Amino acid sequence: MILTFEALSVLHWFSEQPEGDHHIPDDVCPEKYHAGIYHELVDNQLIISEERLGGGYSFQISPRSYAAVDRLARRYRQGAIQLWILQRVAAAPDQGAASEHFPPEGVQGEPVSAGEYEQAVERLVSEKLISGFQTLGGELVRPEVTTTGQDVLESGLTPADWKSRQSGTSSTTTYGDSNTMTISGGNVGAAQQGYANTANVTQTISMDLEAYNAAMGHLRDILASALLSGETRQAAMDQLDLVDETAKTGGSRQRIQGLLHMFTAALPAALATDASGLVFDLLAAIPQ
Repeated sequence: MILTFEALSVLHWFSEQPEGDHHIPDDVCPEKYHAGIYHELVDNQLIISEERLGGGYSFQISPRSYAAVDRLARRYRQGAIQLWILQRVAAAPDQGAASEHFPPEGVQGEPVSAGEYEQAVERLVSEKLISGFQTLGGELVRPEVTTTGQDVLESGLTPADWKSRQSGTSSTTTYGDSNTMTISGGNVGAAQQGYANTANVTQTISMDLEAYNAAMGHLRDILASALLSGETRQAAMDQLDLVDETAKTGGSRQRIQGLLHMFTAALPAALATDASGLVFDLLAAIPQ
């Protein structure tokens, strides 16, 4: 599921509130955006459809969507830190060091740790969204936003969702169910009536690549932001690479499921719980 950054911001804020109908603060989402965000969340079955008779919108999380909202809220935090850095670097390119762009007020009032910030910078560099010069101490100086990074800023999406959307739309893999029919012995009208014709029907069930890439991207984000040793993080990333390679080279769903089980089994319990919903989403994108 790919949502705009503003929609993720609203979900993150709601995930921190007690149950009920709340007024969204302007610093979370300006009122002029409420209509668009409301319909985006309703269309994705994340909130209850209930427009107020006197105008305005009622934002109430659907009871069936709490787990999905929690996962999306975590995605928002990672994306918010990365976008903050992109925006500040874009505003003052080729100046100072990346560390000068640390979010002073955190994410919706929640402080950002040095580890989270460093991992966000590393991810932006590895995804070629920012560039600069690396000092001997490992600090990025004179950072600049790349052309790809500018595309992300203009998209209204987090970097991970932007990448997922690009991967999904640029691929030639078909989505969902597709049917092809080869007709011989007459014209199309005759074929519809079945006169003196033979038809060969082939059904191809293909991977939902957009959903798959979204889940895979967010699993990588969780690993990048988790407090893990370098060895544990690299081993988990290597296992995900093996899952990705197996899925995209036609490996069986059973084989992919086994690899994902090994991936989650090697993670700390709390992190495995966080990853379980995304693992489910990834498997759901792969045909039986």
